[in-house]
Amino acid sequence: MGLFNWFRRPQPSVPRPLSPERRREVTAWLRHPITAEAALGKAAEFYRRLKSPDHGAVRALQHWLENHMRPGDELWWYDTGGDSWANLCGEEGFALLRDGQVADVYLWAMN
Repeated sequence: MGLFNWFRRPQPSVPRPLSPERRREVTAWLRHPITAEAALGKAAEFYRRLKSPDHGAVRALQHWLENHMRPGDELWWYDTGGDSWANLCGEEGFALLRDGQVADVYLWAMN
């Protein structure tokens, strides 16, 4: 198996604690709640618009959702917004809220 194929397969999910600073950043960037199905659809649509194969990115997101979401968790879409993208420090992704706090994030895109 080549190196490229290693990156394509979903990697084991190892929960990692978020620093308080990172938790505050993502909390400030939360935009709206989203269902897991809508998140997967958003990811697939992203690649359809690019007319590019996703190389397993949608499957990796599905793997993360299946392994990190617990009953009662909320899934939110977050985006740094504003000038961050123009200044090449933009970030967007999905955040899991557990008991009203950001518990984990899935970084989807950045520049």
